[in-house]
Amino acid sequence: MDTLGTLFHFVTHDVKQKLDILEAYLKSDPQHYETVHKIIRYEVDNNLTKTKKPSGSRTFLRLHRALNYILELFDKLATASNDAKCSTLSQDAYSYTLGKFHPWIVRKAATLAMYSLPVRGSLLQRIDSSEGSEERVVQILKDITKSGKLIYDSVDSLYTKEKLHDLP
Repeated sequence: MDTLGTLFHFVTHDVKQKLDILEAYLKSDPQHYETVHKIIRYEVDNNLTKTKKPSGSRTFLRLHRALNYILELFDKLATASNDAKCSTLSQDAYSYTLGKFHPWIVRKAATLAMYSLPVRGSLLQRIDSSEGSEERVVQILKDITKSGKLIYDSVDSLYTKEKLHDLP
């Protein structure tokens, strides 16, 4: 994410906070917080999903949503032309994914932060500037998107089954 600029530092910070929450749950109760399935099952069975303290299910749901945004963005980056504005690609991916869950002020701040992103060709050069790198980077983006979508869909089905997509 650092390649996307310092304005995206807040994204990595937010992800780290969520991972820290999940790690604390895992350390305190490894039996019930070892996998996403176990987290959801334990918290649903014990009515822990809608507590004041961020539950493991809620925290993981937010990471799950962030993954969806990243996969959408990577898919757009893999298929766009080199002169495409990454700000537009990112804003489109955000609106389709995370933006649906954020209040107006967060959506506006996120959209504003995205204006600093370069055009696609420049971003791909920042990722890898060696000869023939564009094709490699595009293939990596496609591979990540394909594999990530399988993970996303699997986790999404757990949240759908337990009707947990609307956790506060």
